[in-house]
Amino acid sequence: MISPTYLARCGAPTHPRDLVQHDCLTFATTGLTWDFESRRGPINVEVKARLSANDSQLLLRAAIAGMGVERIARHVAQPALSTGELVPLLVDYPFRSSGSKHSDSSPPDRPDQTSCIGQSRSALFQAAGRSPRKPSKQRRPASDFSP
Repeated sequence: MISPTYLARCGAPTHPRDLVQHDCLTFATTGLTWDFESRRGPINVEVKARLSANDSQLLLRAAIAGMGVERIARHVAQPALSTGELVPLLVDYPFRSSGSKHSDSSPPDRPDQTSCIGQSRSALFQAAGRSPRKPSKQRRPASDFSP
């Protein structure tokens, strides 16, 4: 995703490799390699982080302020996309959803049974004599993630 302000100032990358010439806003735990799919196969790009954070809302605000290109889940950016504060970028190159450091795929249908945190959560609810709320089975496709 990119703001019109950044777009006017720096232009838009037309290929994932163009990102090396742009300021990127990165999620700290995913690293600096962004993995894309193309008709010719995978493309891996080592981006330059102008800002790296663990908070998607902070990165969203930074992108809206024109600080750089951001890789963020579409559902997080949707309000800013709707108002025109952000625009999609590189739509012909979706992010890879497997085989990369950071998977854009959704969590399993039953994360409460597959993760340590989920198991701990279930144990706490059981000890309190309550039943945990069942997770939604709705999955977001990898295409919901955009730069």
